[in-house]
Amino acid sequence: MSRPKAVSQPRTVPRHQTTERVSLVAEDVLAALREYVLRHVLKDDHVEIDGRTPLLEWGVLNSLTTAELVAHIRTRFDVLVPPEKVHGAHFRNLDAVTALVVDLHGERAVHN
Repeated sequence: MSRPKAVSQPRTVPRHQTTERVSLVAEDVLAALREYVLRHVLKDDHVEIDGRTPLLEWGVLNSLTTAELVAHIRTRFDVLVPPEKVHGAHFRNLDAVTALVVDLHGERAVHN
């Protein structure tokens, strides 16, 4: 009687180690942030903004709306943005905010 062959299980790669998975997460984060800015900051779903729209330069974000966005990031993505990360370089546009959220989420995953 022959022994059954071992069936290999597909190897799962942690999310933070796959470039494709991270870019998909970044796209989802960007879409969610864009929707938040349109609905809660600009209060207009018909405005055209993308990842490169200069949020600070155009006055879309100010100190109050940035604080509200940071609170939204905490609630929506379970990511705490530390005070030292709340500066113009990270909030100049949605691409920068997205990168910050993805990086902070990845750091948290590595430390947990």
